[in-house]
Amino acid sequence: MKNKVKRICIVVCVLLFMFPFSFYAQDLIITNGGDSLNCKIIKVKNDEVSFAYKHLGKIMNTKLRLDEISVCQFKYFETPEVPVDEFLKKRVYPRIRIAVQGGYAYRTAELSSNLTDYPFYITGLTDYMNKLKHGFNYGVDFSYYFNKYFGIGVGYNAFQAKNKMQVDIKDMPGGITIFYGEMSDNIRIDFVGAFFNSRILHAKNKNALLFGLGVGYIAYQDKGYALNYTGTIKGGNVGFCGNIGYDISITKNLAVGLQCSYIFGRLTQGKVKYSYPYPYETSITNENENLSRIDISAGLRVNIW
Repeated sequence: MKNKVKRICIVVCVLLFMFPFSFYAQDLIITNGGDSLNCKIIKVKNDEVSFAYKHLGKIMNTKLRLDEISVCQFKYFETPEVPVDEFLKKRVYPRIRIAVQGGYAYRTAELSSNLTDYPFYITGLTDYMNKLKHGFNYGVDFSYYFNKYFGIGVGYNAFQAKNKMQVDIKDMPGGITIFYGEMSDNIRIDFVGAFFNSRILHAKNKNALLFGLGVGYIAYQDKGYALNYTGTIKGGNVGFCGNIGYDISITKNLAVGLQCSYIFGRLTQGKVKYSYPYPYETSITNENENLSRIDISAGLRVNIW
């Protein structure tokens, strides 16, 4: 008879866990020692029953093995001893977070010490390269949290910057013009990686301070044009990313957020491909292009509880 009661208890617990009908009716657990508990059953896992109950005015969370329980009856008490808002505040929190964002980006690498306003006597080249350090970023993140504080995820982020100018190459400062034409660059840097995430929830678990550390792949591409020559530089390497952000809830499932990220990586090798005036491709090695940048972004977040 005792084993039969336990099997019934297991079946009903599992059904309640899969189909949580109401928080407003309390459950009854009677232990083998005769203790009667007015409680709220949370879940059944690995032959254990997790539940919340009120003790000395405080909401306690604990668990019992099924072989320690003689009677388990759901929705037994009409008047709950564990308040609904207290139960939700302690146990319910978003498990899945999807974030879409965009904003300003700045590449932190310093320009080469060999770069002046007159390499090959091209006036304005330093200013041109400095403007390519500023751009915009956009990305998307997906996170799954195992509990209230820690989770894992994947993320994608892109940087984009463009610039162009008229090039006047002289044989010496103030000398005669050797070449004249247009110069342009269209730079894109992509990062995709896996993240370990942590968070601090408050405001009834709706707002969050978030942290993330990620490792993945960073890819570089520069489509350029100079003096009738069109070419592309491509390459990639291992990259790293650190995030800190804050989400403010609008509704239960929707929030707005701010995020600051630092992405680190270097381009050590790649390929250069010319498409005009004639096709030509070559590899580049021993590069040391710093791809690091700071992103400041804002966007929408979808939380699934």
